[in-house]
Amino acid sequence: MLSFAHDINLNFPAFDPSWSDFFRTNQCRERAHFDLKRLTDDLLAGTFTAAYLPAANDYFLRNDSSYQGIASALTGKGAKTMSSLLVVSQTSPITSLDELKGKRLGRINGYCTTSYFAAAIFLQRHGHSIKDFFAEIRDVGAWQKQIDAVVAGTVDATMVSADTWASLPENATTTRVLGKVDQLPTPVVIVRKDAPASFVDDLKQHLLSEPRNEDELFSGFIDYEEVTDARFFSEAALAFAA
Repeated sequence: MLSFAHDINLNFPAFDPSWSDFFRTNQCRERAHFDLKRLTDDLLAGTFTAAYLPAANDYFLRNDSSYQGIASALTGKGAKTMSSLLVVSQTSPITSLDELKGKRLGRINGYCTTSYFAAAIFLQRHGHSIKDFFAEIRDVGAWQKQIDAVVAGTVDATMVSADTWASLPENATTTRVLGKVDQLPTPVVIVRKDAPASFVDDLKQHLLSEPRNEDELFSGFIDYEEVTDARFFSEAALAFAA
């Protein structure tokens, strides 16, 4: 049976009528994932035919020749790439990256492009390694929950999608930006190379015709941005090797 997995934090419109019809017509099983380690393991084991996942999640599949990318998401603003901001509380005495050493970082999970991989890349660019820079790296929930954790003092800093940070005006008054990483890849859709061509074509057609909603963090799809992902994979590998 064909199957399609997706990261629950990406809000894929699986229950919209057009997608319900797609899954039913193609006899494709749809499954949302909370645990991205399990999703990665399942994909490496060939459990799913296709998946919608963060580019950082796809990083762990980069050497598996069983898959190919067919589409990349657009942001709600229609951009092909993302930015991530390093933020601390407005009341924090921390004013520089060096002062964050030995502190606590909040992230969504270890498979997140903006909250974890961006942090590793940012540190590497400034001569540090994420392996020993922070005293603690804590999972605090997705998107606005990251900022809320910083303001509450649960963690000292987070790297968060710039669109999320800009979505609420109060974020600019309760937090302070210490740094930024641009040109990060958006989530991607991958499929097994042995998937039926008719299914792949139908899936891509549905993705590329998906209507956009500017109120969503991600909305709409374009052809797979291979160059952007390859550059990200290369820099991430360098950052985690440091």
